Amino acid sequence: MAKTPKTKKPTGLSIKRDGRKFTFEWKIGDKDYGDGQQLQWRLSCWKTGSWQKETVGTSVKSKAVYIDLDTVYPTTVNKATSITFRVRGNRKKYKSGKKAVNPTLSDWSSKSFDISEPNKPTVTATLDETLQNVTTFAWETETSETDGRYFRDVEWQSILVQDCEETDGAKLNWDSNALGWLTDTGTASGSNTITEDTALIAGKSFTRWFRIRARGPAGTSDWQYGNHVYSQCYQAKVGTATANETEANGFICSVDWDATGNASNPIDQTTVQYAIVVPEAGLTCPSGASWQDANISKDTADSDNEARCVYNIRQSDACSCRTSEEPVRRIGTDGRCDTPSDDYCYEQLRRRGLIPCD
Repeated sequence: MAKTPKTKKPTGLSIKRDGRKFTFEWKIGDKDYGDGQQLQWRLSCWKTGSWQKETVGTSVKSKAVYIDLDTVYPTTVNKATSITFRVRGNRKKYKSGKKAVNPTLSDWSSKSFDISEPNKPTVTATLDETLQNVTTFAWETETSETDGRYFRDVEWQSILVQDCEETDGAKLNWDSNALGWLTDTGTASGSNTITEDTALIAGKSFTRWFRIRARGPAGTSDWQYGNHVYSQCYQAKVGTATANETEANGFICSVDWDATGNASNPIDQTTVQYAIVVPEAGLTCPSGASWQDANISKDTADSDNEARCVYNIRQSDACSCRTSEEPVRRIGTDGRCDTPSDDYCYEQLRRRGLIPCD
């Protein structure tokens, strides 16, 4: 007795994603599949042998399926790392000579679409321009509707740490019982503004930490961290001030100072000011002096705490000047200084005809 032939299986399988729509495509591997085709798909987290059946016609070579991945992680603990579809066909009955041939179903042909963790977000911290206790953390996540990095949402957490010397957020204790604990979920791009209790942070050092990660059916991205420090800067110490006459009958005045900063008391920016005034008794600067910003040739930073500023004074202006080093309010993500330095350095311009020499 002759063996019943088997239909040739489908070829050229592919899967394309467009958001939640997955399109399965294949080629008919035999002369026809006139006696029908069978199409099934499954998620990797389903039990072995569990398949979702789809209806397809005898000559169809593609099928679009909307797959609800909200039923897996992070809604549940089950993670889907791939989608697999399989298809097979059955050639219709035909004659070979005078003999009728009734082929059996082909073997399955299968194809998988890999799903991976979504891209990690980027996060920035911006201090409010007027309020000293308000910071906005903003994030962006690169997403795609076509690749395997399937994005669902972001999860963020935030804590408030006093006198924090740690600069690596991953080493902190992220616990729901921590001071200032906050948490929520969000979209791929967004922001959250956090307002601190001024009575709590006044005169102390507190770091508001923020971490965020993207989530999808296959799991999560790595945590990404941002922070802002609320603190008073350490007082700057002014070193020397010099005034050298120029060929244009003016002066170039130089001032040097030291300022120390660390993770809990950082310095992000320095402002140096000078005033051109007639000194009062004891070569002191009048209280009503009009101060002007001086150009800083080397800004103060935590890793480089020596700086210098240079500014010019015309002969017609020169009487006496005072230069002060003043760390300004922090505007970056590392911290802020709420109280400027009170140390000043005075330099008398002793030039005949302008200020009598002793």
